Amino acid sequence: MLKGKEAGSLEGSRLSRSPRPRLVKGAGRGGGARPISVSHDPPRGSWLRMLRVAEFRSGEVLAAAQAHSYPKLWMAGGDVLIATSSLAEGDSDNYLAYYRRATVYLAMGKSKAAIRDLSKVVELKQDFTSARLQRGHLLLKQGKFDEAEEDFKRLLQSSQSDKEQAEARSQLMKSEEMQRLHSQAQSAYLEGDYYLAIGLLDEILNVCVWDAELRELRADCYIKEGEPGKAISDLKAAAKLKSDNTEAFYKISTIYYQLGDHEMSLSEVRECLKLDQDHKECFSHYKRVKKLNKQIVSAEDFIQEGR
Repeated sequence: MLKGKEAGSLEGSRLSRSPRPRLVKGAGRGGGARPISVSHDPPRGSWLRMLRVAEFRSGEVLAAAQAHSYPKLWMAGGDVLIATSSLAEGDSDNYLAYYRRATVYLAMGKSKAAIRDLSKVVELKQDFTSARLQRGHLLLKQGKFDEAEEDFKRLLQSSQSDKEQAEARSQLMKSEEMQRLHSQAQSAYLEGDYYLAIGLLDEILNVCVWDAELRELRADCYIKEGEPGKAISDLKAAAKLKSDNTEAFYKISTIYYQLGDHEMSLSEVRECLKLDQDHKECFSHYKRVKKLNKQIVSAEDFIQEGR
């Protein structure tokens, strides 16, 4: 990380390209923090300064980050991430440092890391309702209904903000509805009504976008319904959502094998073995696909030579 004149020069170059956005301060309730709202869409050059503001509303920076996918935004986010990481390590009781870092993690798409920091915020300052509400949102997206509902119920009991109360009530109702649909989807799957199960899972995944298990269940339904392409799409998403998801890579490889795409099958089973070299099913499948691939390549070479 740059220091002194180099850091000042780098930050200055980022901030000088466009004027600072006008910031409007207002008294906040519920979390003790004073929220800052942006009066217009911020120019890209002011991201670093915005993210370094000591107290801000997490949803505003996240929404702005999602709306402006500038490469320099992510560079600035990286700088702030390093700064807030050092701050958090240097002062383990500084809940605002964890809160700022959680917001940057969200802007970078690192939801699991953001939840860890938000949990630390709630642990250090239980009346910081903005952090609890944000954590509830993320837990719901992960399909962790019970944990999300606990956060929303706590907010209904403790938040002094009418806006937060309304949001918590709305999200609690949504979570309960997702639980009901989830139960119906599981019943439909067990009864062999895969078409119905897919429809129900579609509704749930519109809300619980980061639930790897639901995507794997829908992929299985797609396989049963004879739609391997859609199954592969869900399994690839599940593999990204769960870093050690060897089962997803194995299933993708077997689908490609059944479709006759030996090269893609070989590529996916190798990803499985990268995660676990001792995975018995993946290793057995790898030897079978590799042997088939070698035979096909030899046959293709023989045909080319005959021409």
